[in-house]
Amino acid sequence: MGYRACLGLLSLARQYGNARLEAVVSRAQLRAFNGRTVRNLLKQGLD
Repeated sequence: MGYRACLGLLSLARQYGNARLEAVVSRAQLRAFNGRTVRNLLKQGLD
């Protein structure tokens, strides 16, 4: 994973909280994983 991608995930953690981010990431591991997918899942409340 690239440096900027990591910064994006850290930004999402600050915005939505660690618990929600971890829940979404564990769900996203079942499919293709990228920052946009994680951000959209968080916005839609699908954690």
